[in-house]
Amino acid sequence: MLLDCRSLRFESVPIPPSLLVVVMDTGTRRALVSSAYEERRRSCEEAAALLGVSTLRDASRERLDELGGTLRRRALHVVEENARTLEMASALRRGDEGRIGTLMRESHESLRDLCEVSSPALDSVVAIASRHPAAVGARMTGGGFGGSAVALVRASGSADFLRDVESFYRSETGNPGKLYACRAVAGAHLI
Repeated sequence: MLLDCRSLRFESVPIPPSLLVVVMDTGTRRALVSSAYEERRRSCEEAAALLGVSTLRDASRERLDELGGTLRRRALHVVEENARTLEMASALRRGDEGRIGTLMRESHESLRDLCEVSSPALDSVVAIASRHPAAVGARMTGGGFGGSAVALVRASGSADFLRDVESFYRSETGNPGKLYACRAVAGAHLI
């Protein structure tokens, strides 16, 4: 679902039927320390105020050079992630696996490097999943600081993906991670 959080308009974007969504629980609990999450939110609000926009959604990438340090990194993540979201919807509609994978990789790297909300466990499971031949792409999901990642995986290789990634992840980290394969289907509706 492509959701516009300002207008609350949404659009269903189909995931190609050849792909499965695999939720990868790292087995680490999210240490979403309120102060760290709150600091990210405050940084984004401060960056928007300095740029004279109500939210970073309204900022252009070109204007981000007016910011420095942490504020620029956080704002850059938000501006680029918003663009990636729109581009991902287009790539999914086209079934462009190469672009889907690139966007997922860029999203994870941005969350890790610019927003600084990843964790060693998340980085590990994403790296392991991304190397698997059945994977189209992988990234962390949710609020960060632990928790889960998600991968788009070719259904034809999903059994190997589930077995291999879970095994390599446990071996590499010692964490009791668990993978869950899901297929995108039409949501609830009136019959």
